[in-house]
Amino acid sequence: MAGATRFRVAQGGQVPFVNRAGEFAWLREVRGNAKAGEPAVVLVEGESGAGKSRLVREFMAESDEAGWQTLWTRQTSEPRPAHSLIWPVVAAQAIRAGLIGDAEMQGEPGGGDMAALAARCARMVVELGNRRPLILGIDDLQAASSAGLAFFLDFVAGVGDMGRTGRAPVLVLVTHQPPLPGEPLQGALARLRREPVCTGFTLRGLDVPEVGELLQESLGGRCEPSLVGAVARTSDGNPFFVIELANHLERQGALRLRAGGLGLGNRGGAVHLPSSATASILGRFGAFQPGTLELLRTASLLGEEFSIEELRGAQGVGIPEEVLDAAIASGALEERPGGLRFAHDILRRAIDESIGPATRRQIHLRIAESLRERVADGSAEPVSVALHLLAADGGNTDPVEYGRLLEAAADAAMDGLARETALQLYEAALGLKPYRESLDTGQLGWLECRVARVNVTNGNGARARELYGEAIAHLRGSDDFKAWGIAVIGWERTFTASGEPIPDDTIEREFAEAAGDTALDLRARLLTQRADALQLARHPDDQAVARAAVELAERSADPETRAGAFATLGLVQMRHLDIREALESFGRAGREAVSVENAIVRSWGPARAAWPLVVLGQTTEADTAAAESMRYARETHDWAHGALSAAFLHSIRVLAGDGTAARDARGDCIRLIDRSSYVQPSFILDSAVAWDRMLRAEFDEAQDAAAAWERRAGGLVAAPLHLLIALRAQGVEAAEAADAGARPWRLPARGTPDFISLGALCVSAELSGDLGAPEMAAEVLDVLEPVAARGLVFSLAPPLLIPRVLAIAATTAGRYEDAQRHIEAAEQWAERAGARTEIALTALAKAKLLHAMGGARPDELRGLVTRSMEIARECGLLWLSTSAREFAARAGLAPGGHIAGTVFADELSGAEREVLEAFARGSTIPQIAAALLLHDRTVEAHLERTRRRLGIETASQAREYLGGKPSVEPPAGRPTGRLAELTRRELEVLELVAQGRTNQQIADELVISPHTAIRHVANILEKTGSANRVEAARLAAEARK
Repeated sequence: MAGATRFRVAQGGQVPFVNRAGEFAWLREVRGNAKAGEPAVVLVEGESGAGKSRLVREFMAESDEAGWQTLWTRQTSEPRPAHSLIWPVVAAQAIRAGLIGDAEMQGEPGGGDMAALAARCARMVVELGNRRPLILGIDDLQAASSAGLAFFLDFVAGVGDMGRTGRAPVLVLVTHQPPLPGEPLQGALARLRREPVCTGFTLRGLDVPEVGELLQESLGGRCEPSLVGAVARTSDGNPFFVIELANHLERQGALRLRAGGLGLGNRGGAVHLPSSATASILGRFGAFQPGTLELLRTASLLGEEFSIEELRGAQGVGIPEEVLDAAIASGALEERPGGLRFAHDILRRAIDESIGPATRRQIHLRIAESLRERVADGSAEPVSVALHLLAADGGNTDPVEYGRLLEAAADAAMDGLARETALQLYEAALGLKPYRESLDTGQLGWLECRVARVNVTNGNGARARELYGEAIAHLRGSDDFKAWGIAVIGWERTFTASGEPIPDDTIEREFAEAAGDTALDLRARLLTQRADALQLARHPDDQAVARAAVELAERSADPETRAGAFATLGLVQMRHLDIREALESFGRAGREAVSVENAIVRSWGPARAAWPLVVLGQTTEADTAAAESMRYARETHDWAHGALSAAFLHSIRVLAGDGTAARDARGDCIRLIDRSSYVQPSFILDSAVAWDRMLRAEFDEAQDAAAAWERRAGGLVAAPLHLLIALRAQGVEAAEAADAGARPWRLPARGTPDFISLGALCVSAELSGDLGAPEMAAEVLDVLEPVAARGLVFSLAPPLLIPRVLAIAATTAGRYEDAQRHIEAAEQWAERAGARTEIALTALAKAKLLHAMGGARPDELRGLVTRSMEIARECGLLWLSTSAREFAARAGLAPGGHIAGTVFADELSGAEREVLEAFARGSTIPQIAAALLLHDRTVEAHLERTRRRLGIETASQAREYLGGKPSVEPPAGRPTGRLAELTRRELEVLELVAQGRTNQQIADELVISPHTAIRHVANILEKTGSANRVEAARLAAEARK
């Protein structure tokens, strides 16, 4: 029953429908049996808002299109005669069918004998069904009276009897809420489940991915996982409450648009049920017995599970047994080993939301006092006491004692990596004026440093900078050099993390002069921090400052300081393309950090080592290092290094041609960048995405990513990639126009390149080949060949194989011996690294080189081009496969044959295939965009290209194509004559008509309804002027000759 879920916006302003594929498939099976004469009564149980009614109505709409009679009735809470739920709707249909006369609707139906009337209803429903299969939908059975339920039970028994004695093509779909203890429905359901004709299921809540899709449909955009998770927890997966929450959050202005999509403005903040949802939930349970609601309010603030002792302590008074029994009997609480819990967490939250402010404070205070008594024996945690006290505004606790308690609990929360809780408690302690005034300036500065630190880990960079600045003001001139130094380091780091220029070193020098040799480790960390900022700014002094930091760190006894200094030196060396030296520095950082307890520090070496390993061609080792760093990041919540590692993994996956894994790594990187506010990984990620999308012929996405890279790297660095994308999307004239007046062959850097300009130089080499620009190629070779001689194999931003692009430039410049040397190196490195993207690109580059040199054997060229195309198709690199085929045509390879003429069915880009697969499953464009991290317009462009290239216009056609149908042949031209006006689908229908298929068989073959098949046949007859199906079939046969 639990299957994939598809959502679509229903007509008339209704909320998006959750088309539960598992439930629909099961219902279709039951419907098929009913059509064959086996009646069924299906009981669909679910909480209010679960989507029961909508599910049944949508299924009935589908059944109506398939030719079924559909009747709908709904039980209301108003007093009504026992027969009113079923008799009026069945009798009206029977009158329309001529089974009974209008007079039957006059007076007291059945003469007051309800059992006899129910049996008659059953006979009429079966007779109607034997004329044309019938579905009767009955909504909200729980609202029926005892008499109404008795009538329904007799009706069901009658349908079952008719099915046992003859053919009864009838399906009855009944929705109801779970009955409360003692409700009439409880006994009725027990009897119904003993009826052989009855079956059913409980409609589950949506899982987290399904909530995400429904949110996206409701809010019109992708949603961050944190928002989806918060809404899923609060709504319990109830579709109605998901929609209510989405509307509530939007009305309250609580949403923010970030890189990962829509998210909560207060990161990690709570999502509260709106009053409409709370009233609906509480109304579901009716009036609780006296004292029960007060008990449940206390319980709701204890959490999801609690012991009876905890509940008694929180109540502050004894709990009468009858009150506790009533809470359990109502279905609100259920017993568990060792205690109690709410049967439905959404009920707990609804009760929580219903508590007034004054009552809430009183309950939290009672809970806090009860817990404080148990802290000494270890049966309660200080953090829990502090959180309840905080919710009670401290109660009557002395403010200074209260502040100490909050700060101590925040420290404990940090030790347990509960950083959001720690932030809440720290900020509360800092905001408590009496407590703040009780601290001396050193204590206050140290507290501000700790609060700033946890703000950093929670992604609140601006608040952290503010707090570090206040800490510096409080600690300046003190002899607490540790706190003072940490404040300065933290303050400067907020600039580095956000990509802003670091301020001058005035504050650093003041601290260094005051601390002298008593704080070597902190002075070294400050220099390390400045070196990192300088390398990000591409400042020429970064090397000197980094080496000074290492020299100072080596005088320190602190291994963490030494690890940080060497890790930053490695970054500086990477910028200057001293790759092997950088690898050694990162290794030294890892060795220094072995004895450090902080797992984040231990990840510094592995997190950065992946970078030089990729550049040196050691992709397997790089993959291992990055994956290890990701593991550290998840364990320690070190989002910044996690983002860097995810960016490296994305580039490695792009090189490997693994589009799915690359997309996953990209999603991880975006989420971690947003979580950490650390922008450096974006530089690597954006360029790699632009390159990958271009190879996949997804040019809009490629240009968007290149624009993002330009914002990080600068226009001159990004210009070659912009031009290359425009060239490959639109041609040379468009590419030159996109350069806005600059020469398209202008180099991104002069003199010795650094890491940032290395990728742009590699792209320039590609560009020289596409433009056929020998001057540009020669300029690139002069700069790039000395860099390659230092052992560099790959650039990482974007990820390209350096020997291959050198071969392209050398071929363009006519330096064929150099080109051969470079292409041989490229082949060796691409194979060794398992870089399938580069293997395919290198094969095509070699074919072009051999063709340019002349005298190459056609079979050798054909083999290279074929290999390039095969890998490109396997990896979804549509631009590359197209480029290889165009080269084959220009080179005259197998004209009209395998390479030059065939339209390959698999020749879709990776994203186009993924989009088509999602389209085949029935997903909407926004749903596909969210799942694949694409823009809506890109999804639309993919579907349009698929329509033009393969003629796929419907989900059923997509399913046929993806289900292993033969490859699409080259277009043989449109039909002529009387068939010329037929659409592609009508031609398919005509072919099946010619094979003698019935309308039902055509519908089954093409996955359409019989009514749709009938319409297609009617259109064919009208457009071709055929008198009947035989004449149309003859036309089809003649057209095939």
